[in-house]
Amino acid sequence: MKRVCSILLLLCCAAGLFSEEVSEKKSEEEKSPWEFWLITDFAYHVKSAYETGDSHFSAVESPYRSIKARTRFEAAYTIPMLQKDNPLMKDNHLTLMGTCELTPVTILPQIMATFSPAAMLELNAGIKAGTGWSLGEDTFGIADYNFSNKQYERLPPFCSWYVSPWASALVQFDLGALWPGDWHHIVALAEYTVRYDKMTGTSSPLWSWRTNPAMADGWVYNQYYVVGYQMPLVLSMVGLIAELEGHYNASDYGSIADSFDGGFMSAILSPILIFTLSETDEIYFVGNITARRSFAESHSEEDEEPLLTKTGREWFLDFFAVRWVHRF
Repeated sequence: MKRVCSILLLLCCAAGLFSEEVSEKKSEEEKSPWEFWLITDFAYHVKSAYETGDSHFSAVESPYRSIKARTRFEAAYTIPMLQKDNPLMKDNHLTLMGTCELTPVTILPQIMATFSPAAMLELNAGIKAGTGWSLGEDTFGIADYNFSNKQYERLPPFCSWYVSPWASALVQFDLGALWPGDWHHIVALAEYTVRYDKMTGTSSPLWSWRTNPAMADGWVYNQYYVVGYQMPLVLSMVGLIAELEGHYNASDYGSIADSFDGGFMSAILSPILIFTLSETDEIYFVGNITARRSFAESHSEEDEEPLLTKTGREWFLDFFAVRWVHRF
């Protein structure tokens, strides 16, 4: 099974920086509290070799590993709240959102709420619960790890569920707010998320969701950082996204917590280009360089890794992706 990083989470952070500017182009009488989006992602994955030893960069072994796709429908209702007659609080609001995300092997509904008590701050909370099915003999939407067979085995759809309540705080800044001008928009964003991951219907401490292996029940942290330059062109932004993620408690991984390094922090770097085609359509292009565990023992399949000994960090080129965002 091959690890697929979450394109959606990486790009939604960047999207929030300029959605407000697009809405400001509409007059007040045209605004509605309702907003709707259709978001579709395609990712082309390359294959990198598994190398042993301490921290290193792994070369591309094959130009093709897999192609992934995902589509997501979002509906949001925004309520003005605690607004004040000053630039910092004039747009304060509460937004209630429902989403449904579909891939060839999973379905993931989610509900969430976003409260903005100040222009640079957002507080978010929500819960998502999804299930999955199989596609062919080796692509499982949900699976648990069989330590005896050294492989992931499919879980029954609609009997096993991935459940994850979460909360986050997001801080964002635009230099254009202090230095007005179309060419002065240097933007930055930082978000910290805490979530609890749970897979029902499995007795194994290790499981896979949406072909992402080596997941375990427990509290997880996510950190997202975005730096970008926004321009009044069709190419509306160039930027860089960094993501860090890990378990608070290594013991979530049970008997393999020490050898597998249950407290390992994954890292992802993603350059991004955004093209604004109209007020309703945007195209995102993103590359992805990921850091995964490196092991002392040689291996050729990801399924072998839970029984190996982690020794370092292996950086590798993971995928190139394109996303289309349409606002209704």
